[in-house]
Amino acid sequence: MKNSFKYIAAFVAFSAATLASGLSVSAQNLPEDTYLETNHIAYAKRAIVNTDGTYTIDLETFVTGEVTQTFEVHPADIVLVLDVSGSMDEDITSYSYSVASHTSITAGTNGWNRGNSKNTSYYYKYQDEYYAVTIRRGSTGGWGSTYYYSLSFSVNGTRMYINDSGQVVTDMPTNHTNANTDLWNSSVTLYTRSSSSMSKIAALKLAVEAFINQIAHNDLYEDDTDSKPRDTPLGNQISIVKFAGNRYFDYTSPTGVDPETDPNAPITPGDKMYQSGQYNYTQVVRGFTKTSTQANVNDLIQAIEDLTGGGATSADYGMNLARNLINSLDAEERADSRKTVVFFTDGEPNHHRNFDNDVATDAILNSKSIKDISYSVPDPDHEGQTKTIHPSVFSVGLFSSTPGSGDNLDNFMNYISSNYPGATAYNNGGTQASSDYYMDASGGSADDLKKIFTAIAHSAGGTGNADLSGGASVTVDVVSSSFSVPKGYEDNPGGAITVLVAPCTGETTIGGVKYLTFGEAKAPTEYGLPAITPSISESDNKVSTTGFDYATNWCGPDPTSSTGWHGYKQIIQFIINVNDDAVGGPNVETNESKSGIYLDGSDDPLITFNRPTVKLPVQIWLQKQGLRPGDSAVFTLYMCPFNEFDSTKDLDKQNWTNFTKVVVSYDDMDENGMVKIVGLNPDYFYRLKEDAWAFGYTYQDGGVQYTVGDNVTNPFIFVNIPKELKYDEASLRNVFSEKTAASGGSE
Repeated sequence: MKNSFKYIAAFVAFSAATLASGLSVSAQNLPEDTYLETNHIAYAKRAIVNTDGTYTIDLETFVTGEVTQTFEVHPADIVLVLDVSGSMDEDITSYSYSVASHTSITAGTNGWNRGNSKNTSYYYKYQDEYYAVTIRRGSTGGWGSTYYYSLSFSVNGTRMYINDSGQVVTDMPTNHTNANTDLWNSSVTLYTRSSSSMSKIAALKLAVEAFINQIAHNDLYEDDTDSKPRDTPLGNQISIVKFAGNRYFDYTSPTGVDPETDPNAPITPGDKMYQSGQYNYTQVVRGFTKTSTQANVNDLIQAIEDLTGGGATSADYGMNLARNLINSLDAEERADSRKTVVFFTDGEPNHHRNFDNDVATDAILNSKSIKDISYSVPDPDHEGQTKTIHPSVFSVGLFSSTPGSGDNLDNFMNYISSNYPGATAYNNGGTQASSDYYMDASGGSADDLKKIFTAIAHSAGGTGNADLSGGASVTVDVVSSSFSVPKGYEDNPGGAITVLVAPCTGETTIGGVKYLTFGEAKAPTEYGLPAITPSISESDNKVSTTGFDYATNWCGPDPTSSTGWHGYKQIIQFIINVNDDAVGGPNVETNESKSGIYLDGSDDPLITFNRPTVKLPVQIWLQKQGLRPGDSAVFTLYMCPFNEFDSTKDLDKQNWTNFTKVVVSYDDMDENGMVKIVGLNPDYFYRLKEDAWAFGYTYQDGGVQYTVGDNVTNPFIFVNIPKELKYDEASLRNVFSEKTAASGGSE
């Protein structure tokens, strides 16, 4: 899934004293130590280089106000714009996983082949994802090689190995040389997978029906339980639009309405539900329907149940109906409501087939008309003042595969959403304002789609059940794969991670802006606070803490004192090591996007942390095939300044300069036939080309004898750009081999 939607707000209310002080919401310790702030949760993450080549991660978090269990809510006006094209009848497959019973796994039995086995009977859970387990065979290279066997799996093209301690490593373990050795150690947990299939439209119905029920529950209750009923319903209402054919249904016109002659489109609800042999109109299935009664909820759900697939994907007409519905709302009666459009599709926008530029652009323009609507509401952060807000447009995709970043379909889904408020065409997005409004369930399950719609329901429906009190939150930092967390923490936790707190002591004014200041950092117990429990998971490359009570420790002026200050910030410090196969570059991110503050038991973070970057030397690994003892090969290493590399140009047209010669000899290779070039300047891209054999030799291949002499060219090209990433947090072992030469890229 492309985006895990952050749907739970941080339920924070400033105390009266805080408001009176005029404290800036950009609370900081000092200007140079910039804190980011989301929903009054302040956080700062830094990576500090150490003299031994490791890095210290310093992560600080606090809240700028008193955390409460309630927050200001508003009624919601929601339009569901749902794709019912013919492709919605296609199936998607859902998978479930269960812990497998141990059985012997060897390279020679149980259907597992020697070498690179393709058996996928078992799966390994790594960083909350499941990967098929195979057996990998490596060797020392050359004649008389020793072979090593290990359980392995692949993550985005990077080979990972499971050692006997249950740890995930990037270098193949070399302790199993017998193909018949049981590679499934008792410390390793493997899973089996089962599957089930259903049509995409059936999955959509499950997701949307759950969405409707959630909005109805939000209408009547203050939280996700039934324990806090509202005195009166909040006033939520939902409208349903389906889109397929390139005509609108209208009671007065049995053959439909041509959008070219009636651009306003009829928004009177119709019941022309598609049946075999009929035309599947684009239409309003239900107008705005209040969700406060079970009868209304049942009617909305029945309308969803009646949807069937057939026809094209007229996204432009669907969004036109949504625009007309939003504009039809009584401005005075619904002045306090929050308007939301949820656009769902499983295919490219068109009136017939394939991606239609005009249909896509018209859909985006209709969405822009919705996003341009503005209305004033009370500003909860500034008493007596108002703020201007706009409707929100979410887009949800369920494609056969996740669209490539920047391609037409990816742009369309982003531009139609509130990620790009000013987008005017499929190829003109304007300025990006967010990344939270386009969510992709492609390649996922029906449950993934349901989670997305449930997340949007929490955001749009006006309820919330988050409570940061009592230490109910978990602070998580997922370290990127170019680095590793401290080893052996489970056996020896001392010293691997430090958790401190610092008291809020006041404020200072710099450049006309007020900043919070903090006192000496100490262990929580030294300030009389409960202990905070840290943990490090090597298998997930994750550091986390539990037990810090944000609600009790909110930071700001103490409302019970005219001079006192209240609260503490949490400080987490730990060491990360640079992996041998880290991808170097000028801006290597130290943590992954899943890092943030979670409510205990939640799959989605309350807020996500910033991702500090560090500069790492480039490392190139070469694997030269065909060398025998005493042989060597000569390469020329070229370099191009990072800031001069133009990704729109062919490789041969870049500003390459001859940097140095590299001689790779058989004797330099490690047990896997690899040679490593280390310490290259990360401010450059590198290109490597083999010149010629260093000297000739004769070798036998079956009954044929070959002689390779001097200056026999053997051109191979290697570019240190890992697939579609440019020095990102991804880890890739750069393998230089004949396969690389044949494909013209990196393996």
